[in-house]
Order: sequence, then structure tokens, then C-alpha cells
Amino acid sequence: MTSAEMAIPEAAALRLDVDAANPLPPIRPPAEVSTLRLLRAFRSDLLAAFSADAYLQLRVTFRRLGRQFVVLSDPDDINHVLNTHLDRYQPNVLAQRLLEPIVGRGLVLAEGAEWEQQHRQLIPVFQPRHIDRLVPAFHVTADAHVASWLNGMEKGHVAERNLLVDFRRLTLAVIARSMLSIEDETRTAQLADFASQAESAGALLRWQDYVALLAWKNIAQPAERLDVGARWRAWVGGLLDQRPPIDDVEQARDMLDLLRAARDGASGAPLPRALIVDQIGTMLAAGFATTALGLYWTAVMLALFPEHQEAVRRELCQGPIDAPPDFAALRASRVATAFLYESLRLYPPAYIIAREARQEDRIGDFVIPRGAAVIIAPWLVHRHAALWPHPHRFDPGRFLQAGRITLPKAWMAFGSGPRVCIGAAFATMEILVILRCLLGRYRISLADPAPSAVGRVTLLPDTQPVFRLTPL
Repeated sequence: MTSAEMAIPEAAALRLDVDAANPLPPIRPPAEVSTLRLLRAFRSDLLAAFSADAYLQLRVTFRRLGRQFVVLSDPDDINHVLNTHLDRYQPNVLAQRLLEPIVGRGLVLAEGAEWEQQHRQLIPVFQPRHIDRLVPAFHVTADAHVASWLNGMEKGHVAERNLLVDFRRLTLAVIARSMLSIEDETRTAQLADFASQAESAGALLRWQDYVALLAWKNIAQPAERLDVGARWRAWVGGLLDQRPPIDDVEQARDMLDLLRAARDGASGAPLPRALIVDQIGTMLAAGFATTALGLYWTAVMLALFPEHQEAVRRELCQGPIDAPPDFAALRASRVATAFLYESLRLYPPAYIIAREARQEDRIGDFVIPRGAAVIIAPWLVHRHAALWPHPHRFDPGRFLQAGRITLPKAWMAFGSGPRVCIGAAFATMEILVILRCLLGRYRISLADPAPSAVGRVTLLPDTQPVFRLTPL
């Protein structure tokens, strides 16, 4: 029996509110999603597009806006769409419209043979030995930023911070240093400006995008989006022009050098200049906001569960906190990794994956019509009653079996199938390094109620509460 065939006993119907022992904000989905509500959800909060049935049933179908929508939460169904029969599905047109003018056709947006070639070219770049070479930049940047949060304050005072803003600045600085060897404030500010403009241009739906969503064709892109993309490519091109040739990957000092030194495994040719620019843009878009949000939601969990915070601190913060960490020990950490995975289970920054059926498809007797919008939402999969015991309860222990980290196939914070995030190890190590710097200096608590999640391009908090950082 597949998990899609599992029935949920009516008596065990999913309780979407939290209990007294669970301080997480409650989830109250609507019983039904009307066309008007769906349109509002596209504009402000896509989580509002998920009815209560989506948390209870592993397959949900409905027709709105002239299209068939299919919401899949069963891991076997997801494997069918994202892995074994991925050629029958194409990335959502809307996602392509929002991102391609800005970041180009890097690994995230490439399809078919184009994606296979890019993936083959990039796999060697993301080998652990290359990631390890970049990790010292994580530590130097994170330690300086985290230590500065008490600058100008008297000893013994508690720092009150907006960690969403802080983590965005910090992760952008880490990217600037580890990907582009940028350390000066001027170019870091330029990168921050591009990131902000790209988010704004790509996050808000314009009328042209609503038309594209309804499958009308030949609709021009908003000029703002095209302008940001053109200026970004020119800026990265300027960085490339300033660098001497590189042939040996062992000479690489950052991610840009790793891409410049990479060679196609089949032809031995270097990556085309335009593709290098697209990959850097893709890595910035895919890694900046999602890593900052992964850190942020993890910090919220640390504040809500102080006993777990102490356990994570004990594991991560051994030895002088301002000294570089033992990267092998970080990679082998169990308590901190399980805590991070559980935080990302409940609050996956990349919370939704959209595909469109190129043809009619069948999963057993279940028919997916040609042209259907297929929605795979880690947010739903991670909170589904058929897949997780007490799905809305925070429990890092669910990832520890006999003292070892285990990842159930229903966990997909970094995606699933062949197109799983190629930078997952990079992002995980970056977060662990930053958590070590943070927890080695401060005890974290919330001065305001915890935020709820809002589904936009990424999973955002609905409020930005003040965090109290008490020096240790």
C-alpha cells in the first residue's frame, strides 16, 4: 500500500491548532478556497490557497481560473513528478517569468538537456573539498558581524535586534566574500542594492504576470525586471573582466573562480561567460534569501525552545568562539543538525514547487490532465498528518535514530529528485557556522510574540519581532 492509499481515521483528524505545550503559532486554513480567495492568495499569501483538506489528504484537486490544480503531498507521487517522470512536467510558467529576466537561465530555470549539461558541469564545483575551501570566509564574516551587534553598548546590556534584517545583511556579506571575494563596503553595498532590486522586481506580480498565469502568450515583461537583469549582468561581467585567466581549479579563491576554472566533463571546454554570469545570479537568488530565512526561522525556534537552544550551544560552541571552527566536527554535529532540519521542516524557506503537465499523466488510477498546474508544497508535505506523527509539534528528535541523523523521504527542505538544491551542503555549513558564532556569544529570546508564516516567493514572517540577545 502506498502512502497515497493510506486513510486517515476520522477520529484522528488533523488538529491544526497548537496545544498548550507547543508555543508555535497556530495554522487555521480555510475549509474551501474560492476563486476570489485564490486571487488574493497569489497577491499576498500563497499559504491561504491551501484548504484544510490539503493538510489531511495526500491528493487534492480543484478547478479555478480556467485551470485544473493538482496538489500532491504523497512522497511516491512527488517522486513520480520530480524524478521518474520529470520529462512529463515543465517548470511553472510564472516562476520562469519572474526569475529569468533577472538571473538568466542558470541551473534553477534550465530544462531538459540544457539542465543536464549544466548539472554535469557544476557537480565538480560543489564537491566537499571545494566547499571546505570557502568555509573560512563564512567564519570570518559571521564572527565580525555577530560580535558587532554589541558595539556601543555598555557591558552587561542586552542587545535588541531585528534578526531578519541582521541575517539578510550577514548572509549577503558571506555570499559577497565566499562567492565573489568582495570585502569592501562599496561593492558589498552595490551587491545588496542589486539583491533588493531583484527581489522587488521578481516578487510582485504585475498585470502581465496574471495574464501569463492564465496561459496567454506573447506578453512583454515589465521594464523594471528587464532593467535590473541587464544591469546585474553588466556588473558581474565587470568583475569577470578584472580577473586574470585561471585554468586550475586548485587556484580558485572563491565560487566565481571555481566556475571560471570548471570544465565540461564531455568536451573539456570552459563554461561560457554568459553561463557563468547566469550561475552567479542564480546562486545569489537561490542562496541569499533562502539561507537568511532558514537562519531566521531557526532563530525563532531557538528562542521558543530554550532547552534545545542550550543543547545546540553545548554541541557547537566548544573551544574559543572567535577561533575558526573544526569543520569536520560541524559537519558531524547531530544535535544542531537535527534542530536545523526540524526548523526547516516546519518553516521551509522554499515552501512551494510548481510544475505544469506537458501531457496527460497517470499515477496508478489517478489522472493528471494535460496543462494541469501541479503543486508540490514542502510546507504541506512537512505538516501532513499521514506522514509525520504530531506534524505541528517541534521535535528535533524525529531526525535522530540511534544517535544518527536520518532524513525521511517526506523531508524536502532542499527539494527532491535530481533537481534537489545543488548548494544544500554549502547552505547547511553556512548556517551551522553562523549559529556557532551567534550561540557562542548570546542567549536568544523573543521580546514579542513569535511570527506566523506568510507564503510569498519565499516563506516570510508576518511580523518582525524584536529578539533579545543576552551576552554570555
